[in-house]
Amino acid sequence: MKSCYPKAVTKTLAFACVLLASCAARAQQNPNGQLPVTSFPHPYLFLIRDPLVLDELKLTSSQQQALAELNDGFDAGLWSMRNKSAEHIAQTIEQSTTKAKETLAKLLSAEQLQRIAEIERWTLGTRAFLGDDLPAELDLNDGQLKRIRQAMEESEQKLSDLRAESTSPEAQTSFDKKARALKTDEQKKILAVISPEQRAKWVELLGKRIDVAKLGRVKFKAPPLYGEGDWINASPMAAEQLEGKVIALHFYAFQCINCKRNQPAYREWHQAFADQGLVVLGVHTPELSSEREVDRVRQNARDADLQFPIVTDNQKQNWDAWGNSMWPSVYLIDKQGYVRYWWYGELNWQGAEGDKLMRARIAELLDE
Repeated sequence: MKSCYPKAVTKTLAFACVLLASCAARAQQNPNGQLPVTSFPHPYLFLIRDPLVLDELKLTSSQQQALAELNDGFDAGLWSMRNKSAEHIAQTIEQSTTKAKETLAKLLSAEQLQRIAEIERWTLGTRAFLGDDLPAELDLNDGQLKRIRQAMEESEQKLSDLRAESTSPEAQTSFDKKARALKTDEQKKILAVISPEQRAKWVELLGKRIDVAKLGRVKFKAPPLYGEGDWINASPMAAEQLEGKVIALHFYAFQCINCKRNQPAYREWHQAFADQGLVVLGVHTPELSSEREVDRVRQNARDADLQFPIVTDNQKQNWDAWGNSMWPSVYLIDKQGYVRYWWYGELNWQGAEGDKLMRARIAELLDE
């Protein structure tokens, strides 16, 4: 059958069908410094700090500085929201996104605002059809919106079932392949719902193609360190003492078996990289009431030969500042104070090689 669209439109639609597939996140780990922003329901706050997006916007130096300050101002709230209720998270993201868009409406040119809107549509993919802007832009009627919503709900249910079945690391490749097939099928159903004119308008609203697979290499300002607890292996450390250092900050509880299994890695990082400027910093946040006893934390550090600084966090100030929710967790912070990589749970769980990956990232950050 001959295409009813101009050749350029047909080519862009093909790109859209392939590239707008959502690569749903299956793990919280971030050892590669790239977040799956195409799976986020509201990616705007991540896009406005993404190097690829910023390059597309061709910002002036003053715009770059203003945007960096804006992003830094959001980070404390973004970190701390993570272990709160779904309602709190949604409210934080909505309020921050609204503020960001209001600020950028004054900071960016009309062309820059249009480009970031296009990139957001590429990132959202089919979810944009149920967003705030696209239904009106395409003049979608109630019947179309109902069928689009039904196609997306069916796809999401199948994806959820598939995710539940794919629990082992070996299933990752199979999961990704099947997930892409589900999204492609969803997109075909949606394209069948909208008219040729609406499809052409959609392509126009997408603008120039951006490789969404390369998005997500973002960084975040690390939360402040609350050091009011007891210190082990060090005098109380102020934030100024950590400036310009690469930091491996990890949360643990000394009776947690998963934490114990990570301790040799932390010890080896300290031994291998301390002379090069790495600070391994333990934050002991108790899970059990018996873990609140500082003398027992101190004894565990001796028994495990942990010679790096440890601060006790019995009031969970640091835990909540990071919005942490899992023992153990480790974050790598660069010399400028930005979080670049992290790992939740055991580093080498079922052959995951988290220790090897994070050691490579530590070396990378030390070389910067």
